[in-house]
Amino acid sequence: MSVRRGGREMRWVVRAEDPPRLGALLALLAEDAQAIEDGRVFVDGRRASEDAALKPGQQVVVRQGRSAPAAPIPVVQRRAGLLAASKPAELPTEPDASGSRSLTQILAEQLKLSLHAVSRLDVGVSGVVLLAETRAAMRHVERADTRAQYARRYLAIASGAMHEGATWSSPVRGKPAATRVTALATTKTSNASLLLLEPVTGRTHQLRAHAAAAGVPLFGDRRYGGPATLVAADGRVRELGRVLLHAFEIELPASDGAPFCARAELPPEFLQCWRDLGGQSAALSAFGAAAR
Repeated sequence: MSVRRGGREMRWVVRAEDPPRLGALLALLAEDAQAIEDGRVFVDGRRASEDAALKPGQQVVVRQGRSAPAAPIPVVQRRAGLLAASKPAELPTEPDASGSRSLTQILAEQLKLSLHAVSRLDVGVSGVVLLAETRAAMRHVERADTRAQYARRYLAIASGAMHEGATWSSPVRGKPAATRVTALATTKTSNASLLLLEPVTGRTHQLRAHAAAAGVPLFGDRRYGGPATLVAADGRVRELGRVLLHAFEIELPASDGAPFCARAELPPEFLQCWRDLGGQSAALSAFGAAAR
């Protein structure tokens, strides 16, 4: 079957006359051999190695890879077996279908460590991620979470006006969920709000789903109905390449008894989007040097 190429992947259905091994097939198709090493090649939905045997009718998928950040991943706190790093929006926290280039993999190479992600942020979301250097540190975080001693604080830019705080409590994927919301500011036109979000529970996509359910989906969050573009005060239309959600701070007790607190500086594009919407920079001045 001929190659089908989409924006993010190549698909091929194996024919009887095709090479019997995956590496040889990719060479025939002029696909980058690095894709196998990156973990971006799948046979019938399973990640495959170069010497994987192929049978007619099987489907081979090569996912488009992500480029690694040019700069090292910032480590913002490290103590008592815990490490907090600032994740760029474009990276997944852990390897996914687009390959192994992820926060954990890049940090492991950067620091020569074996790391376990304790918290996770979606692709498109930036901010502080907590990792454990040991299983004991991971169990310590799990205990702190069970005892409600693990605080996470996010900044978000939502579409629509929100002038008062609230607790969002609609179920997420059929499970109970709760998010505390503080309304920090709105733009002059009231078409956007700056929110501080504190998840009480930790459901997948909880903050994004809760914002959408409350009628204020986050800018850039196409999955949950958020605007894909923003119109600046001067009329310019800006395409959003990320969700305007940033994990600003985490706080919990460390195993040595002292508080472990880590903050991830606001990325410049987050502040610029807020300004483009007509928001005042002063509303973000308490959240890092990048906002000043």
